[in-house]
Amino acid sequence: MRFEPWQGKRVGNGGLRSFRIVVLGLINAHLQYRELVLGLNYLNELCRLIAGGTLDRADSYIFSGALVYSFVKTLLPLFGV
Repeated sequence: MRFEPWQGKRVGNGGLRSFRIVVLGLINAHLQYRELVLGLNYLNELCRLIAGGTLDRADSYIFSGALVYSFVKTLLPLFGV
């Protein structure tokens, strides 16, 4: 079977086109993964900021309030107050 020059060119261009699609797809997937990782890092920092200060303070208010309420309701009447 004899190949003509235009057939080789068509096969070569098709292979090059397929290679470009694969490489561009990999690059695009890598960039999307990178955006996802950067977004998760941002959310992690945001949650750490919120959990570091605000939630600790809110937890302390909730538990101290419950402790003071139980102290006032149960122990103070025992001392006659």
